[in-house]
Amino acid sequence: MSIQPLIDDAPTLNGASTPPAVRELARRLLENGTSPGLARRVLARVESRKLRAEVMHPLDIAAAEIGNAFPRVVLRARRDEPIALALIGAPGVGRSAVVRKLALRLRGQERAVAVLALQQAGSTKPEWLANWLEEIGVRARVVTTGTELPARTLRGSQVVIVDGSGDLSRDAQVFGALAGGIGVHLAWRRMGVLAADTDAERMRDEARAVREMGADCAVITRFDMATAPATALEIAVESGLAVAFVCNGTRDEHHLHRLGPELAADVFLTGRIA
Repeated sequence: MSIQPLIDDAPTLNGASTPPAVRELARRLLENGTSPGLARRVLARVESRKLRAEVMHPLDIAAAEIGNAFPRVVLRARRDEPIALALIGAPGVGRSAVVRKLALRLRGQERAVAVLALQQAGSTKPEWLANWLEEIGVRARVVTTGTELPARTLRGSQVVIVDGSGDLSRDAQVFGALAGGIGVHLAWRRMGVLAADTDAERMRDEARAVREMGADCAVITRFDMATAPATALEIAVESGLAVAFVCNGTRDEHHLHRLGPELAADVFLTGRIA
C-alpha cells in the first residue's frame, strides 16, 4: 500500500501542517506492514498527546500505543505446577526449530525440560530431533499415538515441550490422549506456530486453524525473512492469539525472544527484532 494517502490523512496537530516526525512515523508504520487502521489509531494518539502539550517525541508516543496491544504472555498457571507447551502448526512453519530454540533457552536457565515429538508419516525428523535433544542433555521421546505413558521421560521435568506433526486433526487427538493419560500432572498450554513470511491470507487461515484447536498464544518465526513483519503480529492478535515468542530464522543461534511491549514496538517501528 502507498503511504501517501495515510500521510495526507494524518493528524495535522491542531491545524498546522503535518510535522516531518509524524510523516516519518507514518512511513515507518506502513513500510513494516502495519494495517492502515492501526496506523491511523497510532497517529491519532500522537495528535491527542501533543494537543495536551505533553513533551514526547512522536516515536515514543507510538511505541507506547503499540506496546499496549502486546502485553507479555504469562505461560505458567501456578509457580509450583509443571507446564506442558504443545506446539501446533502447519508443515514448514518451523515447529521443530522452535523446539530446539526453547530447549536451548530452558537449558541455559538450568530448567529441567523434556520433549515429546509426535511421529510424522514418511519423515525421520522426530527421531532426528529426539537424538539431537538427548545429545544436549534433554530427555526426549518420539510418540506415536498419544496412548503411551512416558512418565519416566517426564518425571521431574519443569517444562514439557510437545512437538506436533503438522497434521492438525491428528495432533488434536494425540494431545488430548496425552493430556488425559500422560501419567504426570501438567498445566497444558497450546501454542500455535506461525511463520512471519507466510502470505497474509494463508497466515490468517493457519492462525484460525490453530485457534480452533485450542491455542490461545503463538510463536512467530522467520521475522528476518518477512517483508512486512508487523502484519504477522496483527494477524495473530486478530485471531485471538496472544504472541508469546518471536524469532528470526531456523538456525539454533537465532534465539527466541519473549514478546512484550518494547519488542512489539521495535517490530512496528524498525521492522526487525532489535
